[in-house]
Amino acid sequence: MITTQDSRDDFDVPVLDQLHVNLDNAKSIARKFLGQYFARIIFRGAFLKGNTWIVIMDVGRRDEYMVHVRIDACTGMTLEYL
Repeated sequence: MITTQDSRDDFDVPVLDQLHVNLDNAKSIARKFLGQYFARIIFRGAFLKGNTWIVIMDVGRRDEYMVHVRIDACTGMTLEYL
């Protein structure tokens, strides 16, 4: 028998009652983090994958240079950027 928690894990569906970071918070966290390294930061998009926000920012000066920032949707901690 599959429990509700097992089915959430199998399909990588976020547990909405545990999410503390919404889209606007995720954008702010990513912008603040990237501001340490880049002068120009333009929001391009974001999506929620499981309990992780993936925020896409353009940090290129002349050409587009997209960076993906992974943010834990429960804690708001920056996990990594690529």
